[in-house]
Amino acid sequence: MIAVTGASGYVGAHCVAEAMKRGERVVAVSTQPAKAALLSKRDQLIWHFVSDYHALNEGDWSQRFAGVKTVIHCAARVHQTSPESAQHMQRDNVVLTDLIARAAVAAGVEQFIFLSSAAVYGDAPTRTAISLNAPLNGRTAYSLSKIEAEQKLAECANSLGIGIDIFRPPVVYGVGAPGNLSRLARMVAHGWPLPFGAIHNRRSVVSIRTLVASIFWRI
Repeated sequence: MIAVTGASGYVGAHCVAEAMKRGERVVAVSTQPAKAALLSKRDQLIWHFVSDYHALNEGDWSQRFAGVKTVIHCAARVHQTSPESAQHMQRDNVVLTDLIARAAVAAGVEQFIFLSSAAVYGDAPTRTAISLNAPLNGRTAYSLSKIEAEQKLAECANSLGIGIDIFRPPVVYGVGAPGNLSRLARMVAHGWPLPFGAIHNRRSVVSIRTLVASIFWRI
């Protein structure tokens, strides 16, 4: 059985769909109610609607992970520009990740997959290809929170023995993808003149299909 947090998010929803496609039973945890199409699949899908993840303690999370072999942790706070953004990122991306990982260990989960971000390598332009050995260089509240969350998971792996897999994807694209890439696609579709010829910029992207396939290759 596989558990997915952030099950209503873009990556989380695709992970739920892929797990079910593979015949897995899925525990989906989300701050959104399940869509009607999913409610008919109760034999394969257990949907936990939680209005506030922080209302759950370690024991509550452990109960939801009973019988689960792998947790895919997609829930996160991503883009926020308010004065409290650093505090919110710390709470939702670091403290919550550490709590859920420890609850997974208590429930007997064997594998914890964490969706981090390529932003941990920094946002400054570089001509050097990024590799696993590239130094981490977080520059925003979001990237710094992801780095700290990875460090917390490394501590869990070392002290508690759970297997940890960390994915650091760049911009994810695909049908219905949120963010600037979709906005650009809509602008192109409307035929608006865009100054791309004057821009010299290259950026790595990954399709949602490739990302999800890579995650399940590790399971």
